[in-house]
Amino acid sequence: MTSVPEGSLPGALGHFVAVLNTVNSESDAEYVSSLARLRSDKEQVLADASRLLVQPLKGQFALHHSVLLAVGALRDPAALHLLGKVALNAQPLPPKGASAGPEFVEANQLEHEVEDVVQSTMLALDAIDESKC
Repeated sequence: MTSVPEGSLPGALGHFVAVLNTVNSESDAEYVSSLARLRSDKEQVLADASRLLVQPLKGQFALHHSVLLAVGALRDPAALHLLGKVALNAQPLPPKGASAGPEFVEANQLEHEVEDVVQSTMLALDAIDESKC
């Protein structure tokens, strides 16, 4: 599986995310045009979004969030499978790296793991919110 380079998205998905992050209104002509392009290329958009959203966050929370907004903007039943997959992204219990006994854990490592869990949970909630539209 090829990974999406950091900060770049292909085709209609990339264009929509760029517009989404620059315009202030859904009635903006550029937004409307980009949304139409996104919807006309929905199969490729969903494939590109799926490839990105299965990758670890690695500091790309905002990009993942924008992609979820794009998938939700499709307003298409075909998007529900992907949104459901993100929403049901179960977090391991206990969190990965946790052990049964007490041990020394670097504060930085623990902070990073907690941040990943929080961001993954936020994306799951975003996916649920987008699937209601």
